[in-house]
Amino acid sequence: MKKISIKDIAKELNVSVSTVSLVLNGKGDEKRISRITQERIIKCAHEKNYKANVFAKGLKKGRSEMLGLIIPNISDFFYAKIASRIEKQAARHGYTVIYSSTEESPEKESELIHSMLDRQVEGLMIASSQRNSLDIKNLIKMKFPFVLFDRHYPELNTDYVIVDNKGGVIHAVNHLVEQGSKNIGFVTLHSEIEVLKQRFYGYRDGLEENGLNCYSSYIQHVENADYQRQVKLAIHRLLESPNRVDSIVFSTHYLAVCGLRELRARNIKIPDEIKLVSFDQYNTFDLIEPSLTAVTQPIAEIGDHAVNILLGKLNATANGITKIILDTGFIARKSSTS
Repeated sequence: MKKISIKDIAKELNVSVSTVSLVLNGKGDEKRISRITQERIIKCAHEKNYKANVFAKGLKKGRSEMLGLIIPNISDFFYAKIASRIEKQAARHGYTVIYSSTEESPEKESELIHSMLDRQVEGLMIASSQRNSLDIKNLIKMKFPFVLFDRHYPELNTDYVIVDNKGGVIHAVNHLVEQGSKNIGFVTLHSEIEVLKQRFYGYRDGLEENGLNCYSSYIQHVENADYQRQVKLAIHRLLESPNRVDSIVFSTHYLAVCGLRELRARNIKIPDEIKLVSFDQYNTFDLIEPSLTAVTQPIAEIGDHAVNILLGKLNATANGITKIILDTGFIARKSSTS
């Protein structure tokens, strides 16, 4: 198959060769080329597999024009949406994003970091397993441009973009209390990941702020590898608790879906008997019956900030370390409202 050239793209889109070259070099905004034209050129370049040419040209300049993105699971709705946003934002600045999943393995995360460095990516965006501090420390020592997102290492001074996980769950608890709940359960993953710790702290503090008891039987931990079966057991324990729960907060969207499925299988009326709130959501939560109440995360903002921070480091326009904590949103639906 013939390799596509800049001339081929220019001819197909009826624009000048120089316009295509400027856009693919990330100078479209600088040269005041319209955003529509830039997007057409970038789309055409991707569709016609122009990446190889861009890479070769980058090597001549001592640059790869590639960014690395490392995430836990590309099939997860949350990370898939962030990856899509990051890819689009990076493309607008002339960068191609290569990404891969760690499957929560610190060993695989380490391998991916080294592999991407070997491929000469110019910077990294990482949603870490939080069990790979050695490689993160090495990136700091190397002064290699990178930014952490969604997850970070509290003990390390790095650039990061995260959300207020604790505050989001406190909001969820307050909402349930306003709806009349007094016995609120919590189903979460058995994990040392900071985001899940913060969500648990939000549950604990939310109960305390509202003068409610935090019974140990109300807190159910499940293993990620076997979460579907274990959520069923967790629901059974919550229903059989001496102080039966009247509502449940789930720390992730996929746990919430499993919980809803199990409660419906048991003919539990939602929200009359038990109210439900999920941290994070699928885009079908408004279509499920009953529709699921959710703490929402600002996916577009997370992706935009991650790209902007990294580009600031690459272009030497950023000063110091940037730490961003974004507010969560909240959408009340039928699963929690009377």
